[in-house]
Parts: sequence; C-alpha cells; structure tokens
Amino acid sequence: ISVDAGPDKDLCNVTSVQLEGSTIGGQDLLWTSNPVDPSLAGQETIADPVVSPPGTTEYTLKATDNCTHEETDITFALLEGASASANANNNEICIGDATEITVNDGAVDETYVWTSNTGDPSLTGQETNQTINVSPTTTTIYTVEVTNACSFTAETTIEIIVNPLPNASAGANAAICFGESFDLEASGGDTYYWISSPADPSLSGQEDIYNPIVTPDQQVDYTYTVEVTDLNGCVNTADMILQVDPVPDITLAASSDFLCYGDVVSIEAQGTANDLTWTADPPDNSLLGQENNAIINVSPQETTTYTLVGNVLGFDCPATLTQTITVKPELFSTFDIQDNLVCENEPFMVNYSGNAGGTAIYDWDFGGAFVNSGSGAGPYDLQWDLEGNKIITLTVTEDGCPAEPFSLDLDVVKSPVSDFSSDIISGCNPLTVEFTSNSTNTTDNVTYEWDLGNGSTASSETTSITYNEPGLYDISLIVNNEGLCGNSKTENAYIEVYETPTADFEAIPPESILEDDEATIVFADSSNSVDVLSYDWNFGDGSCGSTQNSPSHVYTEAGEYTVTLDIITDNGCEDNTEKMVIVHPDFVVYAPSAFSPNGDGFNDLFEIKGIGLKKFNLQIFSRWGEIIFESDNIEDQWDGKYNGEYVPTGTYVYKIKYTSMLDKDKVLEGTITVLK
Repeated sequence: ISVDAGPDKDLCNVTSVQLEGSTIGGQDLLWTSNPVDPSLAGQETIADPVVSPPGTTEYTLKATDNCTHEETDITFALLEGASASANANNNEICIGDATEITVNDGAVDETYVWTSNTGDPSLTGQETNQTINVSPTTTTIYTVEVTNACSFTAETTIEIIVNPLPNASAGANAAICFGESFDLEASGGDTYYWISSPADPSLSGQEDIYNPIVTPDQQVDYTYTVEVTDLNGCVNTADMILQVDPVPDITLAASSDFLCYGDVVSIEAQGTANDLTWTADPPDNSLLGQENNAIINVSPQETTTYTLVGNVLGFDCPATLTQTITVKPELFSTFDIQDNLVCENEPFMVNYSGNAGGTAIYDWDFGGAFVNSGSGAGPYDLQWDLEGNKIITLTVTEDGCPAEPFSLDLDVVKSPVSDFSSDIISGCNPLTVEFTSNSTNTTDNVTYEWDLGNGSTASSETTSITYNEPGLYDISLIVNNEGLCGNSKTENAYIEVYETPTADFEAIPPESILEDDEATIVFADSSNSVDVLSYDWNFGDGSCGSTQNSPSHVYTEAGEYTVTLDIITDNGCEDNTEKMVIVHPDFVVYAPSAFSPNGDGFNDLFEIKGIGLKKFNLQIFSRWGEIIFESDNIEDQWDGKYNGEYVPTGTYVYKIKYTSMLDKDKVLEGTITVLK
C-alpha cells in the first residue's frame, strides 16, 4: 500500500486549512498531530480534515489494510512563514533534452526567483515563473526563493542530472569491391540500430546488432547510419560511407597452350579492364617490357603460369586470371662419369644423365675404350689398357628434336708398386723410427698414406714417428698415383718397442736416528719392470754402493743423503731415480745440578742443553710440589725467581719431557740446588 499526506499548507491570512491526504490500497486512515491540535478531534479517520492549529503543526497520516500492512506520511500546517517544494517531470536527462520544474504546484499569491549554480542560459526569461522549462548542458542545481502573500520567504533546491550523449561511432569510411562483404562495427553504447541509404537488403535482420556483415548489391556509395543508445537512455547517431567499386570483366586467349622449348606463344587479354599487370611463375625474362600490354608474346623456358591482374583505372578492385603454357623440356645429351681419372685396366662407369626417354637415339664415342657392358642410354662399363687422355662424346635425338652434343674427357693413369724401409726396427721406448718409401712406377702427382701402427698416420714420402709404448707394431703404406691408382704393402710386427723400466724404491725408514753411532735403512726396490738385469745403488755417503735389488745400508753420521738407483733390463733399456734420506743425531738433554743466581755474571741461570729435540717441556717444583717455573722453550732459562723474588737457597725438583725428531718421547727427572 501507499499513503500521501498531501502538500504542506500555509496559514498566512487564514485561520484554517484543509489537509489533502490520500491512499492507494489502504483500508483505514488515522491522522495524528504534533503538537496536539484540538481541531483535529472527530476528523482523524477522514482523508481531508479541516484544521485550525494555533501554530505550526506536523500532521502524520497512517494507512493500514486488512492484512495489517501500514504506511505513514507527514505534512505541515505552517504559520511562521512560507513553504517551498520543487518537483521536476524528469530529474535526469540527456544533453539536448529539456525538463519542466514546478515549485509549490497549485499555490497562488506567491512570487518566485530562480537561479542556477551553472548559470544555465536556458533559464533566462523564466526566473520569476512558477514553472520553468530548462535544458542544461551539465548537471545543474536550481534554487528558487518563494515569497508568499504574508511576505514570508522560503527556499528550496532541485538537482537536474545531465548525462552525456554516447560517443557514437559507425566506424571509419571504407571501400570494397563489388561482390565483397564488409564488417560494420559500431561502438559507444549499449544498444544499436542500423539503417542504410540506399537500402541494403543484406542488412535486413541485423539492424539491432553492433557488427552486422553487409554485402551491397549495387556499385554505388552506401551511407550506413547507426543509432546508439547508452545505459542512461541517451541516444546519438553516427554515419559511415562504404564505397562499392566496380570489378572488371576479363577473358584470356592464348595462341597455344603447349609449345616446344624455344617457341613463342601469344596471350591476349579481352574485356573491360584498362589497367593491366602480367607476372610469370616461374619468372620469365621474355615477359620483360610487356607487363602492362593487352597482348604479350613470350618464349618460356619451362612450363609457366602467367597471371593477369586487371583493374578499372581509378579503382582497386582487380580481377585475376591465369594461363598456363606447357613447355616441352629442353633435350640434353649430358652423361656422368665416375671420375676424371681412371687406372689402366680398371672398370670405369658411364651413365646417361640427360632427360631423353627410351625412344631416343644415343650416338656414343668412347675414345677407344673396350665396352664390358651397356647399350642405349647405359649405364656402360668401360676399360682402357693404355694410359693417356681420353674423350667420350654423346649426341641424343628424340622425336625429331636434336640435343647439343656433350663431351667429357678423362685421364687413364698407370698404377704404382708400394715398398718401404726404416732406419731401425727395434729399441727401447720412447723409440723414434724414420720410414722411407721405396715405391716404384709412381707419377709426379703421387700421394702416400702411412699407417704407423699406433694410431698415427703420415702423408709424406719419408716420415718419423716416436713410439712411447712397448709392443709390436704393424706398418702399412698405400701409394696412390693421381689420388686414384693405388697399391699397398703391410709388414706385420715390423717394429718392436721394448719397455723402458721406471726405476723406483722405498727407503725404510726415510728418516732415522743414530743409535750407538749407527742408523740402518733398508732400500726396497719398487721398479715397474720384471726383467731388470742389473741394479746399481749409490747411498750418497761415499760408500761402495750395492748391486742387490733391495739392499740395506748403515749410516754412521747424521745428515741428509741423496740415494741413487740405476737399473738396466735384459733388452738394454735403463732408468734411474734418486731420493733423499735423513739421519738425525741421537736426542739427549743435559741439566746442571746447581747454579747460583746472585748476579755475579757466573752460573746465574739454570741452563739446560739438548740436541735432536722436536718438543720440550720443563717444570720446576718447590719442596711442597708447587710449580714455580715452566717453559716449552729450551732457550728459556730459569733465573731462580718465583713471582719476581729469588727463591730461598735449597734443593728443588725438576721434570723435563722431550720428544725426538722421530716422535720418540722421554722424561728426565732430577734436582737442582740453588746456591747464593
């Protein structure tokens, strides 16, 4: 349901007013007032009571239906001044539209003054009207001041929202060729509607889509207009012009569509086109200079398709036609030979490579060769028994069309005899050997291919190679005359390379200490050869050495000695090596039994001496077992002080821990007497 309490009432110069309530769907009405108006009593349930309030009063009208739904609305009876209420027939418009605004509809004895916040020029001349008709170009707030008969004034405002027109677009102007279709495309709105001039039947059924596809049926300019409506209901239109250009009518006529290689054919273009362009696929040089003629005379070298693009001058709607001319291929007498060199008395193949068929006539001249096999086009197996230059010639004729004669020449080459020798055939590795070719029956253009048995090759008449690995090596030599006629020789196990030993030994131990003026070191042979014939040891101390394989030797003096081992195998291959051994003196520590730290410069320090030491630690204890001096450096000597003061005269215990150069540990304990 709905309810309306009616317009506000003005009590200016009157004592009573009649309220104008109404309802749609309401069954019962009930008026109330604030403050309470006694004059309403007895009229609460009628739509239009007459009231005489003592002052400005708010009246509320409630409407209910049989289903207990209710709605309320209020109105005022105004005693203190004028009232103003403005309404428009359309509060939201599009640019270019107008709207009508009325203030206090039905009121009399009032004056009005209208203004706008945008200075709307369409308001001009209507500023004092109760109703104004305006067409603002942007959203505008209109303000009206109302003065009633009692000179009371009131003011109200109303906003008119102005929506822009859609940015309608029908697309850019375009041109198509007659018979083609075009995709129209509108933009800028929510819904679209197309029309055309002249009428285009292909547009029918597509008027209300944004992108209709049209196929005009006349060779004229069409104007397509689209009406664009946006979500606000604002409408705009846009046009595009579609130019429909003519397509020429052309036919082609050729004097022949088949010709022999070298013949000429004439092709003529007939029809309405007056702008012509010819092309050929594949390209044809005989077309050059005729590309824009109506008649062309061409001599294609192969089957060719000629394409004509014809236009009506001033338009770009070409018609395209093609004419294919089949050309009988040029006949060739060409043939292939396996090489331009052949060895005497060796087979030689000749094979026809031209394009003649089986019915052609083949006239061969083989330059004195013996024909082992072959006929017609071949292939042929030939053989010459004498060296020298030979010429082969062929002439082919097919279907009465002769081909140019074709000739190739070749040289028949004599064959060599391979042989070689070397300056040495055995030795120790690394073994360097020089090989020499002793081949005969060679030509000036002879080549050599050596296989030296170890993966190495060579190509000179003499060559030198070093064999680093022991073993037996097969040697082969291939000799070629002119890179073609060859002969080979192989000598199996021609070179024998003996293993050169690798001398090595282990000194056990590599460092030793003189004990009782002797240090014994065992020298264990670890050479890699099992067929060592002799050993020669030099122990580096001037002794006579040894010829044993793993001797021992006694050194009597400390020092560093260079030990050398020379070995020789059964095949006379030798090697040597050297290593150093170190003999250290026996390690010992000496400590005095007393000293006198009295500052007289004589025997003032407890000075410890030692040789052959790697580590050292000295501790001195008081009679109560307290450590009063400790050092890890044998050069640090006790001055008889503890905490900066000389200790009392007496006997003190010391303990020395020391380690030899070969990590043998010893401990020396004793006493030292401090004297004054």
